Amino acid sequence: LGYLGDEDNEWNEFKSLVNNGCLDWEFSELSTSVNFMDLTISITGDTFTTTLYEKPMALYLYIPPHSSHPPGCLPGHIIGEVQRIHRLCSDKDDIQSRVCTFYGRLMRRGHKSESLIPLFEKAMVNARKFMAKSKQQREQEKEEKLEAARRRCYFHVTFHPQGPKPHAIQQIFVEQVLQPPGKEHFNKLRGEGVDVPLDAMIVANHRPPNLGNMLSYRKIDKRNGPPVSSFI
Repeated sequence: LGYLGDEDNEWNEFKSLVNNGCLDWEFSELSTSVNFMDLTISITGDTFTTTLYEKPMALYLYIPPHSSHPPGCLPGHIIGEVQRIHRLCSDKDDIQSRVCTFYGRLMRRGHKSESLIPLFEKAMVNARKFMAKSKQQREQEKEEKLEAARRRCYFHVTFHPQGPKPHAIQQIFVEQVLQPPGKEHFNKLRGEGVDVPLDAMIVANHRPPNLGNMLSYRKIDKRNGPPVSSFI
């Protein structure tokens, strides 16, 4: 990030030390701002400020509304991105601007305001609640979620818009496995009182194969024939 004062000699010495190895590094001029992964970090006065860094050539080709994806993809995307904006941006006006930009990008992909606005309102409330929590509260919630995840099983199924709804599958699981009529609760082994760590089933939808899956190999090692190293 560089020095704030006139430290040219120390800076040149540092560059010499770094380039004293087997690699030659190129250094940019000293600056009070730098892009690091998805962040732009700046020195403002005696503090650090951060905002999102976005590549100029990014197209933001979000999933359009007519795509055959599980319905939970859009709410998850909005809630996650809004929380990311709140966590990475220091300035409140910047947060508001970034959220509006994100909303506009979804609109340009074909989504409708009547479906987006309730999701954005929920996402804003969720992000503000998260930011108001202490680090200790966040760690405690994380542990509670991990413990809850250990007490679930996952049913993986390819999503189809005309397929059975997840809540219908979960209801069958509860009625036939967890709490079958006339039988003891699944979590208590008959006559032994041993707790079986299973409280619920999560229906994990995944998309069907697309053209990329069908026309290109994603895992070269599973292809029949000579190994890749034989062509090098």
